[in-house]
Amino acid sequence: MHKYIVFTAVALFAGLAFSGPALAQEPVERGSITIELASNSVDNRNFDFDFDPGADFSLRDNHSVVRDGLRNRTYTVRFNEPGYQVVDIDCTGDAESDVHRDLRNGTIEIELNNHEDIECVVEIDREDEPTPTPSPTATPVPPTPTPT
Repeated sequence: MHKYIVFTAVALFAGLAFSGPALAQEPVERGSITIELASNSVDNRNFDFDFDPGADFSLRDNHSVVRDGLRNRTYTVRFNEPGYQVVDIDCTGDAESDVHRDLRNGTIEIELNNHEDIECVVEIDREDEPTPTPSPTATPVPPTPTPT
């Protein structure tokens, strides 16, 4: 009878050793990305953005969206509105994150680390309308007299 009691006690002790505080992990603090829209336009409308990975969103001028609880990975935000262009992207926040801005394509790529918070202001304006080039017009040439 004593053999069974000792075996049970060892098995219970071993189970506590593997599931005790030594294996507990600290909670991972998640990061956040905030995008604010600043427009030079008088249009009071929503402008579309792609957010990858995640759900796309729309913003009005001087409004922002916050994506929080984000894991450490690379996120891409792209302005996606025909007829408008990104003229400036200003990002602030934790220095550990790498932020790559591409004005021409209206893209921000953020390599977010845990517990970091990045805020970016995207300034847009209407695309410049191409100036029409006048087409040359033919100047009438007076007829030359023919000798008789």
